[in-house]
Amino acid sequence: MGVSLLAKGEYDQAAKKYTQLVDEVQAQIKSGNQDTVRDSAKLADYALNNAAVCLEKAVRFDSALQMYERLYTQYPDSPLADNALFRVGVNAEQAYDFDKAIERYTKLVQDYPNSKNRPAALANEARLLEGDQRYYTAFDAQIATQATALIGKPVRLRLTVKQAGERSEERRVG
Repeated sequence: MGVSLLAKGEYDQAAKKYTQLVDEVQAQIKSGNQDTVRDSAKLADYALNNAAVCLEKAVRFDSALQMYERLYTQYPDSPLADNALFRVGVNAEQAYDFDKAIERYTKLVQDYPNSKNRPAALANEARLLEGDQRYYTAFDAQIATQATALIGKPVRLRLTVKQAGERSEERRVG
C-alpha cells in the first residue's frame, strides 16, 4: 500500500502507512512471538527508512529527521543505520539545525568508521564547522577527509587547541 501511494506522489499518506506498519511490527515484537520477531525487526527498519524518504519528498525535514533518528536508535545494527544517521545530518541542515547536523555527522564518523557515507559526513562536518567559525575542528575534519580518500581507510586526526595554535603561529612567522 505504501509503495503505491509513494508511486502516486502521495508522500504524507505513504509515510503514514509505513509508520503504521512499524507500529504493528513493534507490537508483534512486544508480544514475544519469537517466530516473527527476527523477520519483523528487519521489516521495521526498512519501513522506517521508507517513511523517512516519503517525508523528505514531502519536504517535511523535521519529521523525516525524527524517522531516521528512530531508525538508527532502535535498530543500530541495521544495514540502514549509518545511512539514517547521515540523513539526520542532511535533514537537520535543511531545518537549519546546524549543531544537530554536526553532532550527527560526528557520530556517524565515530560509530560507523567503514560507512560509505563517512567521507561525505566528514566533508559536511568540516563545511558546517568552518561556517560556524570553529576553524581548528574544521581543519581536523578536512584533513581526515583528504587522508581517508588518499589511503582508502578511515582516518581521524585530533589536534589539540594548543597544537593548532602553535601551527597557526608557525604560519604567521614563516
